[in-house]
Amino acid sequence: MYKDIVVCVNESDGRENTIRAAARFANQANASLAGVYVTVSGTTAASSYISFPYGMVSKDIITLAEEREAEQSLKAKNLFKEIVDELNCRATWLVVPSYEHSLRRMAYADLIITNQVAYDPGQGQSNIGFINTLVLETGKPVILIPPGWNQVEIGKRVLIGWDESREAARAVQDAMPILKQADSVDAVTVNYKDHDASIDVSEISRYLTRRDVTNSSHLELTDEQSDTPERVLLEFAAKTSADLIVVGGYGHSRIREIILGGVTRNLSKHSNVPVLFSH
Repeated sequence: MYKDIVVCVNESDGRENTIRAAARFANQANASLAGVYVTVSGTTAASSYISFPYGMVSKDIITLAEEREAEQSLKAKNLFKEIVDELNCRATWLVVPSYEHSLRRMAYADLIITNQVAYDPGQGQSNIGFINTLVLETGKPVILIPPGWNQVEIGKRVLIGWDESREAARAVQDAMPILKQADSVDAVTVNYKDHDASIDVSEISRYLTRRDVTNSSHLELTDEQSDTPERVLLEFAAKTSADLIVVGGYGHSRIREIILGGVTRNLSKHSNVPVLFSH
């Protein structure tokens, strides 16, 4: 059972959609929701100048950055309060002074919700680094909300990407409160046609059934040369109208995932339904 949920609200692009999805999910789980905004400029503004690889930045410029960040933080807070009040969601607001402090706050959460990977014009950068940190370093499940997501509920029709890895097992365990309440759960294993080794999908089905999860299991065969596991999962999600995909995050090393693309990286960018990652 999730009791405390955190929603990260730094990214301006898609912020409203993500807060609304998080508040609805918190209500659905009868949980409390904390909106977290991370400030970064204030941690270094005490000095008159800061050295960067390409020169010095004056305190005046830092002060302007701090003022802009305070303005952005206030906008995020007002939007968060407007949405949680509208949805009658139990909620608190927290501004933390650094990403390190935000990770310490996540230690007391059961679940983290944030935006899908995207370039954010408000921040002038992509949020991929922050998402990687959340998945790899918090020890908590992380749900990414796509920008066009507008369904009222999350987790009534769940798709599990299953490959018997440590990360997949962790994801199933972390998602168990959702799985137990779902109307349907499909455990999908993707295997290439020319590979001899295959997973007995009935094992995951038995595991879920013994934990009172209504489910069905599927083995999807595909051609390694023309398809990828994430594309198979996304097509299956579309076919079954899934409203949540549950997968292990970074089953390979992070460097290998980034270089090769990887299921984690591609799902975090291209899924049109929420994805729960655990590592």
